[in-house]
Amino acid sequence: MSNINEYLDELAVFAGNEHFQIHWQYVKDYGGEQVHSMTEDRIFESNDFVDFINLATKRGIGSLSYMFFGVGNGLCEAPRKYSYFIDHEAKLHKCTIALYQDDTSEVNNIGYINEQGVAVIDEEKEAVWLIRDTVEEECENCVYFPLCMAQTCPYGRKLRNKKVCINEKDELVHYMRYLAKTSLFKEYRKVGEENYACV
Repeated sequence: MSNINEYLDELAVFAGNEHFQIHWQYVKDYGGEQVHSMTEDRIFESNDFVDFINLATKRGIGSLSYMFFGVGNGLCEAPRKYSYFIDHEAKLHKCTIALYQDDTSEVNNIGYINEQGVAVIDEEKEAVWLIRDTVEEECENCVYFPLCMAQTCPYGRKLRNKKVCINEKDELVHYMRYLAKTSLFKEYRKVGEENYACV
């Protein structure tokens, strides 16, 4: 990201416009071989990530909140009961990542839509995506546990046996400082006062 300053200078035309914000995202490895052929000039470190937000803020450019204060707000749609991906053959899938992995495509295909337009679902397969695991002791003792309640990606946690932590864990301190400098802080204070989920 050696040209980040030039990029933000171009976007400075939107400075002060509350209708325009940057939604920063890491480049992530969701499987496949393409990620290995990508340039090394990518955002990986949380410090770089926060530095870019600060550079944008100095130019008056807002950054969309990626911090999800609320249990499960940071999850994708896969572990949600009535969320499905429907392919061209009317098959029902839960995860768009598992769809392209040979070893997980079968458990990902949880049913189909029949000729009458009714969803026929294999409840055992669906349970893999919906039923929560026993919370590990390490998670229960984590200071960030109230932010996630161990509700993390079922693809990584169950199908890949990976311990998945919320992204915000590494950036929380930096991000709270950012919130304090912007109008987003008022939004989150309002959340606490009115007791409803933001974002």
